[in-house]
Amino acid sequence: MVSDRKIDGNTFDFYGNYGTKIGSKGGFGNFTAEFVNKEYAIRNANPEKYDAPRQRFGDAKSQNFYFFGNIEIPISDNLKFYSRQGFSHRNTNAYAWTRSADADGNIPQVYPNGFNPVQDTSISDFTFDNGLKFKIADWEVDAYNAFGSNRFTYQIDHTINATLGVKSPTSFDAGGHSLLQNTTGFNATRQFSVLEGLNVAFGSEFRYEKFNIIKGEEASYAMYDVNGNVVTASTPSTLLVINPLSGNVRPGGSQGFPGYSQEINKSRNNFAAYVDTELDITKNWMVSVAGRFENYNDFGSTLNGKLATRYKITPQFAFRGSFSTGFRAPSLAQKYYSLQFTNFQGGNLVTIQLASNDSNLAKAVGIPQLKQETSVNGSAGFTFNTGKFTATVDGYYIKVKDRIVLTGNFSQDDDAIGNILIENRIDQAQFFTNAIDTRTKGLDVILSFNENIGKGKLTATLAGNYNEMEITKVNTSDRLKGKEDIYLSPRERAFILASAPKTKINLNLNYKISKFNANLQLVRFDKVTLVGYNGPDDYQTYNPKVTTDLSFGYEFSKNINLTIGSKNLFNRYATLQRDAVSSGNTESGGIFDPVQMGFAGRQVFARFNFKF
Repeated sequence: MVSDRKIDGNTFDFYGNYGTKIGSKGGFGNFTAEFVNKEYAIRNANPEKYDAPRQRFGDAKSQNFYFFGNIEIPISDNLKFYSRQGFSHRNTNAYAWTRSADADGNIPQVYPNGFNPVQDTSISDFTFDNGLKFKIADWEVDAYNAFGSNRFTYQIDHTINATLGVKSPTSFDAGGHSLLQNTTGFNATRQFSVLEGLNVAFGSEFRYEKFNIIKGEEASYAMYDVNGNVVTASTPSTLLVINPLSGNVRPGGSQGFPGYSQEINKSRNNFAAYVDTELDITKNWMVSVAGRFENYNDFGSTLNGKLATRYKITPQFAFRGSFSTGFRAPSLAQKYYSLQFTNFQGGNLVTIQLASNDSNLAKAVGIPQLKQETSVNGSAGFTFNTGKFTATVDGYYIKVKDRIVLTGNFSQDDDAIGNILIENRIDQAQFFTNAIDTRTKGLDVILSFNENIGKGKLTATLAGNYNEMEITKVNTSDRLKGKEDIYLSPRERAFILASAPKTKINLNLNYKISKFNANLQLVRFDKVTLVGYNGPDDYQTYNPKVTTDLSFGYEFSKNINLTIGSKNLFNRYATLQRDAVSSGNTESGGIFDPVQMGFAGRQVFARFNFKF
């Protein structure tokens, strides 16, 4: 692979943890901080063989800071206060699609050789959980309030709004989005002397959540006419800004990532209550029954349950199984997220509108209001343990109805939506909708063995998964009957199925002798098939690959140890795209699509730990 340097993606990670006693009754405080600085890992195509639409292709640059705290203080013999805090801030710099010198979105007087826009993101997360643990009669009670928030904003640099010409800024505040949740509730548990033992737990909680889209500055999303006025549906075509090299209308907004064009402020709340029972009928047989009620102010009520059992056939061998129903309400982001962006399809940049579920565009096309996903889940398996050898084998079945996914792209040529897109100067549009029903069957196997070899100890773990997902139904709206291949395009279908590869196998071997240890890990990723923008015949199969991780560690003392090693030791890459780079049909616009094993190649590291 061609990179800027023989070694890139350099990462510095500093991690520190501090614990201390609080008071004389067992109180404590534990605090962790971490700083990570990672440079670009560029994996461009060979310029002699590929005319890549994305010259700067690879992993983003990032700088991250994390802090977590955990405090617990006994107030009395029967009352304990706890508090958990978390904060993280991440800055990332990622390159967007390349704009050539003659592209409609470029002004040659500003960027004579074209340009690569840079998406600078700022992500902040904050959590603050507080609670009291106490006892009422024989009930253990935990009353709590948990708060969490996320804020994600975009700054687009080294870019331009081509409709503003040479007067355009080259950096824009593109806005962003945020999510807030606050949950107040309690849990109570108690043991009863029924048969061999009965455990009962129940609880309730009230959750409030809020979703915002933060509007960007006007020039980050607007298209301007030749007089510098914002283009609307009534603007005459004679006033639109034209690229004299191609004769095409220049696109508006910041190239690489147009800003958010509207403020959105939506919230909702829900109430939930549950009861969970676990009865040991005999010393060998346990049965559990649980139920949960939820009421959303925007979706109504639901009641779900679970039945599980475990039977110990011998002291080493046990059977277990469960059956449950599930419910998931659409997230606020799925209901209200809206963004206009560009993508590279068949060698061309196109403008795509991801329209919110409550938008006029969605209503005009006949996209129904989002409803809840429902599921039926079943599993059965066994555990076996002889001390040196343990095994767990579980089969599972999951059936999901009305699963929420993104539709394929409706274009200006489509009779159901084309005129609406043309009027809004949008090339394509897609929507969140309850598009599919899926059925998944699979098997999880974990085998573990440990043995003393020589003066050391070997621990071996083999974990494998077999998974089979199928899309059983495509749920189009009445107006879009017969358009199943657009509602769920072959491309989107392939991405959904590729999210659950047939198999994955992981073998881990660890040998420890005195102060020295060695660790070897082999991971086999199964093949997946993805589809390009030119239809089902434009497919790309990523062949199975095996990656190897190897590390060696040494303990110089109880307080100092060193580990050196390599991830993906033999520098294995995913399958190279077959001429799809020049046609621009990959999801990423580079020489690989996103796949499980990644595309960074070999990584080497040294980790130094010390206590004081």
